[in-house]
Amino acid sequence: MNKIEVHHFGKIKSSEYQILAAYYQKLISKYYSIRLVTHKDVGEKSITARDLPQTENLIILDDAGKSFETKTFASFVAQKIVDFPTINFVVGNAYGFAAEVKQRFQTLSLSPMTLAHELTIVVLLEQLYRVFNLQAGGKYHK
Repeated sequence: MNKIEVHHFGKIKSSEYQILAAYYQKLISKYYSIRLVTHKDVGEKSITARDLPQTENLIILDDAGKSFETKTFASFVAQKIVDFPTINFVVGNAYGFAAEVKQRFQTLSLSPMTLAHELTIVVLLEQLYRVFNLQAGGKYHK
């Protein structure tokens, strides 16, 4: 079974975001193994390559990254599932990612607007659930 991992820096502090993240994790788990991985907050600096998990297939979330409409995102995720046993999404901190990280790794944007990293996690999880439900022929994506 393929795995989805969402890496983020610092704990999700808001109980409301924790509840939403857990809710979408539960929904996604019907389709794929899903895990949120909390990394130590790096403080008041951008995330560098040294801070990232040492794994393949990292997809960095950044407002300047490539954006997709839902069905194209579904195709993107479907291809990643074919190519890799684990898809690793990485949500940065308030200071984002260093330029070298953005150049080195595939970068995805959920919005051209800057989102709080806790909200980014929830939006990403909701979009992943939408994609997996769509691929399974569900009715969530209307």
